[in-house]
Amino acid sequence: MRDVSEPNRPCRDKPGFLQPGEYPFWHLAPETVAAQEMCGHCPFRRTCAGETLDNGYDGVVAASVICRGDDRTRDMLEQIAGRTTPIAPVIPIAAARTTHCLNPTCRARLVKQSETPAAGEARRGGRGLCMGCYAVARRAGRIEARRLRPLTCKGCSLPMVAAHRTPPAGHVEHEANDYCTGCARARRYAEEIAA
Repeated sequence: MRDVSEPNRPCRDKPGFLQPGEYPFWHLAPETVAAQEMCGHCPFRRTCAGETLDNGYDGVVAASVICRGDDRTRDMLEQIAGRTTPIAPVIPIAAARTTHCLNPTCRARLVKQSETPAAGEARRGGRGLCMGCYAVARRAGRIEARRLRPLTCKGCSLPMVAAHRTPPAGHVEHEANDYCTGCARARRYAEEIAA
């Protein structure tokens, strides 16, 4: 985001940093792509992200992020600025089928996908929510995702890649039970010695 108070910023008086009117595909314009690339190498990137968060973030390119004024934009800018944010409550996986939407502001009676909803009813979306509430929660990142493997090894704390893949430098291959192949082998060996 351009700040006229600092004349030495590389984005000063350059095109592509502001959305031209209501043009919906401005993020695909060559000027906007060039602006993002320029921001990626800018020494003011962190400061710019913080200023954009403080002053509003819609219709601009700031800190190499196309700002749309949504939660995803805020999260990306906060990560670049180094700010911590309270995590939005995650919607857990519903154990039992519910009859009404779990969103306290909705509470519509849930019907099957194949049924036509009447007044006060909505189609079942998932996680105990109606389709509308589920879509909003999913876009906001509040849906708890199931991971097949953890991101880091429980034993050595190194980042893991999927099994049967060659890990890059500094990574390990996942084997089972949240452990990498090396830690799993060491645990098995320790169990054999102890027995």
